[in-house]
Amino acid sequence: MMSGLRVFALSALLAASPVLPSLSEAPRPVAAADDTLEALFAQALARPTARGAAAAGSLDAAQLQSLFGDAAALTFTDGGYDSASGAHRLRGVTLTLPGGQPETLLTADEARIWNLDTAALAARMRGERLSETLRIFDRIELKGVNLDLSDYTDTVTDAVNAALDTPSTRTTESSTMQVGTLALGGFTLHPWTHEAVAGEEEGVAAMRVLSAFARSFSLDTMLFLDAVNEQTIGDAELTGTVVARYPRQLVYGYDRGKLGGAVQTDVTFDGSFDGTVSQTGEYIPEGFSLSGRSALGSWTGADFSRLLEWGEKGETPPVTERDLWNLGSYILEDTAIALSGAPVLEIGKLEFTATKFSWFLPEEVQVKHENVMMDLGRFLDVAASLDPEAAETAEGPSLREISEMLGKVGLSRFSGDSVLSFRWNPETGVTVLENAGTTNGLFSGVTRVEATLPAYAELIPVFGLDGQTFDEAALDALMEERMTVQQVSTRLTDMGGLNKFAALTIEIAKAGAFDDPMIANFATATPETVRMFASGLVMLGSTSMTKELPQATLWASMLSQFLTGGGTFEVSATPKPELFEQTGLASGGMSELTSADLVELLGVIVKHTPAPSGARSR
Repeated sequence: MMSGLRVFALSALLAASPVLPSLSEAPRPVAAADDTLEALFAQALARPTARGAAAAGSLDAAQLQSLFGDAAALTFTDGGYDSASGAHRLRGVTLTLPGGQPETLLTADEARIWNLDTAALAARMRGERLSETLRIFDRIELKGVNLDLSDYTDTVTDAVNAALDTPSTRTTESSTMQVGTLALGGFTLHPWTHEAVAGEEEGVAAMRVLSAFARSFSLDTMLFLDAVNEQTIGDAELTGTVVARYPRQLVYGYDRGKLGGAVQTDVTFDGSFDGTVSQTGEYIPEGFSLSGRSALGSWTGADFSRLLEWGEKGETPPVTERDLWNLGSYILEDTAIALSGAPVLEIGKLEFTATKFSWFLPEEVQVKHENVMMDLGRFLDVAASLDPEAAETAEGPSLREISEMLGKVGLSRFSGDSVLSFRWNPETGVTVLENAGTTNGLFSGVTRVEATLPAYAELIPVFGLDGQTFDEAALDALMEERMTVQQVSTRLTDMGGLNKFAALTIEIAKAGAFDDPMIANFATATPETVRMFASGLVMLGSTSMTKELPQATLWASMLSQFLTGGGTFEVSATPKPELFEQTGLASGGMSELTSADLVELLGVIVKHTPAPSGARSR
């Protein structure tokens, strides 16, 4: 009986829960207000010191062009050494795929190259000097770049569809990018360690090659300025165009699977779509748009280097690989999304941190958001305009009527802050999960779970040293022995939500959308009387439970007082250690305990704290 519960508990607490790292120890992502942000972009823009043509080395144009072999053709109109910048400059650059109809992959008005070692690169591409560390170039800077990304997006689509049970039929018809400046700084090749294996399964072989490639180079900086990406998508049901603009994008400090960081500022996107009714009858709205903006996105300190080592081997990392990876820290600032011109979501700040793992099991993660707003009313209005027929329902209120009701009672827009955090101590198994948040004008609350799960060392036999021989029976036994819950608590404080939901009940009754006499009676009520009615129902329901559960009347009274007067309602449970033994849950059964005995073992406490004077009704 408990095996499924314990498997679920372990997976939920160790895999799904966002987790709180010790923030003082975690890499902090670069924020918009940081001086570091501008310093990073300034560093990426800086050119190497001019050293003269002889010191910089002569660029062999023929050798450069031969690097691509038969795979592509590199051409340029003219080139030579530029003494002012210390770079070799090429103009009118074009990279083309050969064939009956040559396909242009890239054009650039100008390319400047600092200290490119074409001989070293050519040797590596011929399969030579594989064990050496080679500095390939100090900087390559392209101006006026045009890229055709259609082949790349098609490859990604094919790869995703191959992994899905029900592949999407939607395709990307074209994808292009224009970039004002594309600069690559400090490119180094490290020893190539991949070895082919005869008869290897195709997917494993591809993973091994990609992992080896990711481990084979370092790149100090990759900078995009004034980039515009345009995609057109289409199939039998939907067509559209999406244009995304990236004024500044920077990736820095990449080293064989470790990422120093990535940051982008002032991103915007606009998409317009047209559709028809599909062959299955599913409605695809005609003429809708999606747009958005983000002032800053910043990702810092991710590390996949150890994971890539195992990827190159084509093996699942053994459970003994504790420091296998981390996802780093991410921050998103001043972000908004609009549907058909109507703002439906705004995010002041979103932060995510997940830097500590034992194997694939997270130790600490945190998800935090500030000043997030969702406009449900606008979303419903747009949905109604996209499909007017579906918006008018035969039973119940229409989408527009629901939107109007929400607007009248102040429930159209939701805004607030929250922090969701998780900690699991791999040495002791002590675990804390907490979610705290405030929805402005409605409620604030905290839910907290304190438990003990198996320690890391105890989980090793369950997953097997190879990380693949999972033993479910062993996990069941381990969870029965080690999993305990010290406390579960939840607290809810009314900040006006009770009155607003009572007012919504009244609006629903006024609309007459439901053929229910009880609801109709609320049409002339006030929020206070609706809350009193709900309170009465709670008390009435508790009377039938009092015989088996004497505490029911007291608990119902607490909830009743909260419904009528607001304040704070709290429920907590502090289970006694003998809970599992006395209930029979440890052996997969259920003993004949009374409800009162069970409540005693759970240590349930219900509490109501009245609202401060003058704040009882909002």
